[in-house]
Amino acid sequence: MSIQTENCLGNFGFNFDFDACINVRSSKEGNDFDEPVLAHRLVLSSASPRFRNLLASGQPEDSMAKIDIDLREIPNSVNAFKAMLSGLYTGELNFSLAAHAEILAVARHCQVPTIESKLLSKLPAIAPNPPWQNYLHTLLALYMQPGLLASTLGANMIPCPTTSFLHPTEESSSPRTTPTVFSEKIVPNDDKEGWCRNKKYIEKVDSGFMCTVCRKIYGRYNSVSYHVTIYHRNPPIRCDESGCQFSTREARYIHFHKYYRHHIPLPDSIDLGSRKCPFCRHVSKSPAMLEKHIARHVPERKEKSVESHNCDQCMYRFVDGHLV
Repeated sequence: MSIQTENCLGNFGFNFDFDACINVRSSKEGNDFDEPVLAHRLVLSSASPRFRNLLASGQPEDSMAKIDIDLREIPNSVNAFKAMLSGLYTGELNFSLAAHAEILAVARHCQVPTIESKLLSKLPAIAPNPPWQNYLHTLLALYMQPGLLASTLGANMIPCPTTSFLHPTEESSSPRTTPTVFSEKIVPNDDKEGWCRNKKYIEKVDSGFMCTVCRKIYGRYNSVSYHVTIYHRNPPIRCDESGCQFSTREARYIHFHKYYRHHIPLPDSIDLGSRKCPFCRHVSKSPAMLEKHIARHVPERKEKSVESHNCDQCMYRFVDGHLV
């Protein structure tokens, strides 16, 4: 198939010969699309270490270098990629085809720090909370922390909201916090953060929970947390080794993502017998998760497990048979 030479750079007067072709893979309405975008090796390698490594791993004798970029998890990714690329050539970013957040997500995925810093500088400053909102925050802090309430009553004063309250710690499990996610590095891969380490990249919206990295919305909090772990960990999580023993949670997620989404068989080392639901075709990621799943089929009700004895003269029920 011939390469389409029409791209976003034509509008800026760059008519010299291109020597690199980026195959951008995107997704729209559940279908995957590949679109080639032309550029220059010098521009790509100088702007991004990721592009530089991809170009170095190709065939050096080829007159047209070809690299692949998978942006299926970013909405409107092709236009956002073209806007980012034109910004590398012109120094100006065009938001007519792609939104600010979309271009920023592509720049971070492609590891282009110049575009990322330019986008971060355009973020509006966050207005301070009004006094009444600070007062509500203080009341909520007193209610949630009994120790703080006791010290406050003893001191006969109401404390101002503390920094630890305005910026929730990692132990907080609420997905409703809305930090400025674009002012920090996306999803640092730190195993010490615990299972809720993705909460600062999840925002509660009217229709469910939204990933603040790519703006995808899911109905359940666990679903978007799983999405962040799979697609936005930095560095990206990869597990291509056969017979992986699931030494990390991320490796297990990768295997089961391929199994659920792409119907790729699991490694032979996985005991499916301890993960299959006896009531349906569901396969859990671990035996512990299978127990939680089975509990949905068989609710644990103590009143059902207690044997009862009916009186033959009335409708009264006894727990012990000798009392009838």
